[in-house]
Amino acid sequence: MNIIKQSVLQSAENSKYFKYIIFEDVVTSTQTIAKEKLFEIENSFVVSSLHQTQGVGRFKREFESPDNCGFYSTFVVRPNVKRDKLMQFNLFIALAITKTIERFINRPIGIKWPNDIYVEGKKLCGFLTEMIPDGQFDTIVCGIGVNIFNSPSEVGKKAALETFADEEIDVGAFVKTLFQNIEKYYDLFLKNDFSMIRDTYVSYSTVLGKEIIITTPSEQYEATAIDIDDFGILKVIDRDGQIKSVLSADIEE
Repeated sequence: MNIIKQSVLQSAENSKYFKYIIFEDVVTSTQTIAKEKLFEIENSFVVSSLHQTQGVGRFKREFESPDNCGFYSTFVVRPNVKRDKLMQFNLFIALAITKTIERFINRPIGIKWPNDIYVEGKKLCGFLTEMIPDGQFDTIVCGIGVNIFNSPSEVGKKAALETFADEEIDVGAFVKTLFQNIEKYYDLFLKNDFSMIRDTYVSYSTVLGKEIIITTPSEQYEATAIDIDDFGILKVIDRDGQIKSVLSADIEE
């Protein structure tokens, strides 16, 4: 059995939340399958694969998922929290992934608000969070893609974990650690506001103090990132000197 597949299945055996795993060697997208299964499975679950042929990124961009080179999974959770707290979920999960990567490489790691993980200017991980209306409370469908091993198509601003590691990556340990950290920070999310982890998150930020290009569905503008507040909202000051609050956007540094 492939080591990534074996590690995912073993991690589920000891999981507090994700006992149910759907694993396929090849899928169109774990995110797509998760949404198709959403109302068939009552509890939290995970969809995972070795290869996505149509991986989905933010703003409907393609997320490259080469065969046997990364961790590609979608986590489905049903938190019993108010809708205005859901936007903070991304920031807790970003720290869960960052803390996992930090265990395997000795390099500075940065979080590009709200959900990309970088090392030395190279993107190592991205994740997509979608909120699905489900009665009084929303369901969270969170797809995570981590580049573990290099692939022939790896170019530009992307890189794999093994690029920065001083020794061979123990994939089993990586997957196990990631599951543990996702559960740890999901628990923190359920019990605390973002203010509890704000200082830690800010210490990893790659955007604060920098000029950035912000793209939303309705506008694009240049601004300087000045703060991430206690609710996880990015504060920026635009070219006209106006302070704006950014809840969700595509950020270019």
